[in-house]
Amino acid sequence: MIQQRQDLYAAAGLTSILVIEEGSGGPATSTLCKQIRTKYNLTIPVLYDPTQALKAHFAFAGANEQNVVLKAGGKITYLKRYASQASEVEPAIKAALGL
Repeated sequence: MIQQRQDLYAAAGLTSILVIEEGSGGPATSTLCKQIRTKYNLTIPVLYDPTQALKAHFAFAGANEQNVVLKAGGKITYLKRYASQASEVEPAIKAALGL
């Protein structure tokens, strides 16, 4: 779903990034990121954060999927776990992009 949203809103300025903290049985690696990009046919960046610095910086609670929409300057305008429904995420994306 992240790739589809990126494709839909790229012209309006959306930049999507997938960040992985860990893989099966250990910290995420660049190899795992490459495998995920290939497996899911992603063109967006897939980054690894084995130290969980991103999570600590933004004080994300819990593990696993976090859907975050940031406006320019890094202000969080939307944060929810497991928010895969377009009705939840897309209005936040549109608002952040001024659409």
